[in-house]
Amino acid sequence: MNFPYGFGWELLVVDNASTDDTASVVASVAKQLSLTYLLEPTPGLSSARRAGVARARGSWIAWLDDDVLLAPGWMQAIAQVVTERPELDYAAGPTQLHFDGAPPRWLQMAFKGVSNFYSVRDLGAGDFPLGQNDAPYGANMLVRRGWHERFSFDDALGFSHGKLVGGEESQLFARIRSAGGNGWWVGGMAVKHVVLRDRHRLAWLNRRLRSAGDEIVGLGVRRGRAVILGAPAWMWLDFVRSAVAALVPISLEKSVRHLARARVLLRAISVCVRERPALLGGA
Repeated sequence: MNFPYGFGWELLVVDNASTDDTASVVASVAKQLSLTYLLEPTPGLSSARRAGVARARGSWIAWLDDDVLLAPGWMQAIAQVVTERPELDYAAGPTQLHFDGAPPRWLQMAFKGVSNFYSVRDLGAGDFPLGQNDAPYGANMLVRRGWHERFSFDDALGFSHGKLVGGEESQLFARIRSAGGNGWWVGGMAVKHVVLRDRHRLAWLNRRLRSAGDEIVGLGVRRGRAVILGAPAWMWLDFVRSAVAALVPISLEKSVRHLARARVLLRAISVCVRERPALLGGA
């Protein structure tokens, strides 16, 4: 199909062993959209992503989650940035908040402090280089195909059926940056990320925070060599700082953010103490 700036494009839908009507819905619109349906029976987001890479034919791969709504101009923004910045390796755009129904009051009040755990982030409508710690969110990212061929997604990371452990894209972009790759924030490459009703519950958020702790362990984050009771010393120090900062009444957003961080680190510490992972041992 024709693409802005003279490019061609293809649409791939990867069905990761769904149990709903995904296949029939895709079939009902396949002709209008000229899309390709792929069934990846191995559960896990990393498996689904690898299946998409294997089938895709383009030199760039734009990724979207199944719970986002595209803003007008999304494709044009992608075409423009890859045309005007040939040195580019990856890009990210806004993933804006869109609640499915009315959320509970507590979530409305606390959301800014935990928005990253719902894959919501908006750095603005402008275009600028992404910083060292500004990895794109998997719900809305663009990657030069060659990097996917060089660095594969890790099966130990990525959401799966009943598992909320992410981090597969964080690992990818850390590797790309270490290899000299550079990224760009593209304000026009925007989507609305739908926060479904089952994620309005405190129990879901607690599960997500625990899983984020598992992500830290899975990613093997190292900062120094010191270890206390099997967990890296930086982890203990960061936990104490976050827990204390959560009690300082600067703003509700900052208190919630620090409290969430403390919860994540507490989980990571408990896993390290229990399992003594060699990756985090700092030997």
